[in-house]
Amino acid sequence: MNWTIEKRIGGSKFILKHNPKVILSLTRSGVRRSILMYLYEIYPQASYPAEIARRINAHPMSVIGGLKGINNRYDISSSLLKLGMVFIVEENGSIFYKLSDIGKEIAEDLQ
Repeated sequence: MNWTIEKRIGGSKFILKHNPKVILSLTRSGVRRSILMYLYEIYPQASYPAEIARRINAHPMSVIGGLKGINNRYDISSSLLKLGMVFIVEENGSIFYKLSDIGKEIAEDLQ
């Protein structure tokens, strides 16, 4: 289900056509926003958590929390993976994360 949310940001209209839970997830976590925007910058390539952490200057556990959720600090239901903004790519036993089409659309809307 698509939702339309309109906000005024800096005098210009900002429109997102996504579930409000997606918007809430990104407004509550700078790490999730940074991960999303980094994966958008390297799209269509994928990256692994340690590399993402280095690029966005965050702790690797915070990046893992933003990507898939951990314990109480990063709710699993608000994670980028659970909300469909990223997906897992497995290659030679390694796990990488890649921006989904929905994640790409959201990142473009946020720019």
